[in-house]
Amino acid sequence: MGCDIHSHAERRNADGNWEYLADIRPFNWRNYGLFGWLADVRNYSAIKPIADGRGVPEDASATVHERRKWDDECHSAS
Repeated sequence: MGCDIHSHAERRNADGNWEYLADIRPFNWRNYGLFGWLADVRNYSAIKPIADGRGVPEDASATVHERRKWDDECHSAS
C-alpha cells in the first residue's frame, strides 16, 4: 500500500486571512525520502524531520479544511 502527501499552498491576503492557491501543488509525487524529512512518515533513512508535527492550523483557509474531511485516513498533518 502506498503513501502520498496531500499538500496545500496558501498565502495571506490583504485582510490577513489565508487564501488557497489552487494552481500550486508543491508535493504531488510519491517520494518517501521527502516524506521522512517533512513529516517523519516512512522515514526509512532515519533522517531528522525538519519539524515536529503541528497539525493543520485552525486559521487555514476553508478550502483546506474542506479537503481534509477524510481525516480518519490521514496522519502526520503539519
